[in-house]
Amino acid sequence: MISGNLEFSIASTDNPVVISHNNTALDAVQRGARLTQQLLSFARKQPMMPVVLDVGKLVRDSTLLIRTSVGESIDLEIISDAGLWRAITDQAQLEAVLLNLVVNARDAMPDGGSLIIECSNARLDTNYARANMEVAPGNYVCISVTDSGHGMSEDVIKQCIEPFFTTKAIGQGTGLGLSMAFGFAKQSKGHLKICSEERHGTTIRLYLPWVKQDVAQMPAKVPIDHRTQLAGLHVFMHRG
Repeated sequence: MISGNLEFSIASTDNPVVISHNNTALDAVQRGARLTQQLLSFARKQPMMPVVLDVGKLVRDSTLLIRTSVGESIDLEIISDAGLWRAITDQAQLEAVLLNLVVNARDAMPDGGSLIIECSNARLDTNYARANMEVAPGNYVCISVTDSGHGMSEDVIKQCIEPFFTTKAIGQGTGLGLSMAFGFAKQSKGHLKICSEERHGTTIRLYLPWVKQDVAQMPAKVPIDHRTQLAGLHVFMHRG
């Protein structure tokens, strides 16, 4: 309602001072709305509209937006497994999380570098689940985002999913990107894994529940099928 009134006010005047003030107010309202959505996502209270998705297609369709977001100094590669399974999740929230991960990767490479986004089938075994809290063993579709940036220390990795934690300068980030991704993964009954080493880049893996049936034959909301399928499968085992 507030943003609508501001937009109407901007369209109804030719006064540059009024337009400037209203644009500033509108920008603040939009930032507040995004912040609220990110906090709700972290708290797992953001309404979900789960649908069956071809995640590989979603990523490919986002190529132009991703390329525009990272700039020309970063080499972009997008990889998708043949026979990639369908996932069940909220499409709009997945797109927002993916863009957040891309922006974080870009910011970790101020002098340029490489960014690889890979979609693959994955199976998390019981040993992996025991070593990673709240993970259910089974089959997932994995989206991994790998950058060649400055990486993170172990201490930063432990804190990076906390709301408002950021290593960026004041005004350059909300500190909610990874916490939003973490909350989204949990709300989707999935998993977020962060692997990083200082000066050696970062890989963030987002695991989403799989569905075996063809997307065209499925209703908007479907149960998750945990039966094993081996074609194109990456098996992740924990080694103690």
